[in-house]
Amino acid sequence: MLIWAGALPRPVGGEVDAVVLAGDLLDRRVVLVVGDTVDGLVGQWSTAATGAPAADLEPANQPVALRADRPAALLLDAALVVVADPDEGVRVSTGQVVGPSGAVQRVYRAQPVDDGVAALQLAAPDPGGLAVRVQVARTGEVSPVALADVPVTRAGSAAATAPVVLGPPLRGSPADGGARQAAADAALGAVTAPTGLDPASLAPVLIWAGALPRPVGGEVDAVVLAVPVPGGALVVSTAWADRLPDGTLQQVGCGARALPAGTDPAAVVAAARCVVADRESGTSQVTVLLTAPGGTTTTPDDGRRLDVLPADGAQVPVTRTGPGDLFDE
Repeated sequence: MLIWAGALPRPVGGEVDAVVLAGDLLDRRVVLVVGDTVDGLVGQWSTAATGAPAADLEPANQPVALRADRPAALLLDAALVVVADPDEGVRVSTGQVVGPSGAVQRVYRAQPVDDGVAALQLAAPDPGGLAVRVQVARTGEVSPVALADVPVTRAGSAAATAPVVLGPPLRGSPADGGARQAAADAALGAVTAPTGLDPASLAPVLIWAGALPRPVGGEVDAVVLAVPVPGGALVVSTAWADRLPDGTLQQVGCGARALPAGTDPAAVVAAARCVVADRESGTSQVTVLLTAPGGTTTTPDDGRRLDVLPADGAQVPVTRTGPGDLFDE
């Protein structure tokens, strides 16, 4: 790494400020200054074009608290930089992985480390903080290797994800209530946010499109989206969206499930519990949506257990957001 010469860039106000990292990584100059303040260690990340002088550096984030026993990590849009001790290993998970069987797991991979610094270009940004996880590996006191989670400072201004390209639905109504695109974007986002997959690399299929009831009358747009993911599995994600009177959008997911590789989207049977809430009145309408090749039905959820059994007798789980959802950790 290049050690900075001259004045410290962007001092953080500690009694002793030190440049911990200054170098060109992933087509940009990255600098980390750490100060020992009365409140503990504080770090300030700054970036500039490759080879830029200190005067050109811009802060990437507000100063953040650091721990002496943990590395520091910065995720700037899709660029991840980790600063650890030279004798420590760095492991990164870029998101949850859906296997060919539909099983979901989080996989960590060891990263090349140069003098304690690891740098990785991700497939897509992680603005929601759901995909990327970082661990440090060091010699343990009671085991050969001890792992510890590393807090990740997130920064950057990645452009909004391009809307899902929608074809006609395999089932349901071709009529669009005005928020179908937003519902599809929410359904795809429920898959890409926890997996870290680039939405542009996926080819989702619109299984069903239609409407769900509002609690105060009227309807919202809803979709069931099938998303083939690397490895071949098919993730089925349901969401709804509504264009509010002030022009803003309300987008809410209804959970997801994964089906094995080779599943035909046209043959999917999907069931989802959707909670449509009205912001002004504070009321909500809970509806169970069931769609199959033979048709689609909606049923009010009165709180009783609902089992979905197609003609072949194989029970279909009713998806919902929250605990127990496909990507819940």
